[in-house]
Amino acid sequence: MASLAGQAFRGKVYGIDHSPDCVRWAAEYNRHLIDSGRVEIVHGSVENLPFREESFHLVVAVETIYFWPTLLQSFKEVHRVLKSDGCFLIINEMYLGEEAFEERNKKCMAGEEMTIYFPGQIEQMMKEVGFKNIYIDLIEGKNWLRCLGRK
Repeated sequence: MASLAGQAFRGKVYGIDHSPDCVRWAAEYNRHLIDSGRVEIVHGSVENLPFREESFHLVVAVETIYFWPTLLQSFKEVHRVLKSDGCFLIINEMYLGEEAFEERNKKCMAGEEMTIYFPGQIEQMMKEVGFKNIYIDLIEGKNWLRCLGRK
């Protein structure tokens, strides 16, 4: 939040989490930015975002889509709240399909309520809800994924 707020010279950065504990922690951690009116942190679900249509130029999901209950519905909501030509950026430190990390990824999924996706799955669902100009960048030696799509 602080990094994004440091780059957003106009406007406001919003954060959302389904966990009241995480919202409380993030609000305490970012208190100075909240008090200055540059950041707002809300409790809510990505499947039903508490924002009007076409509210944001950019939506960023860092290490979170693993935990989204229904990826397709969540992508629809992100698409809904983005302005025309807005961008959706996903950053993950895990994706399926890289053999060297298969064991680690399986252990992560077994120990948590999470789903790790193949890059093609993410791209297909983004296309299905209307994203275009989808670009996926993989850092194979680290099993990192960056995906950018435009409304």
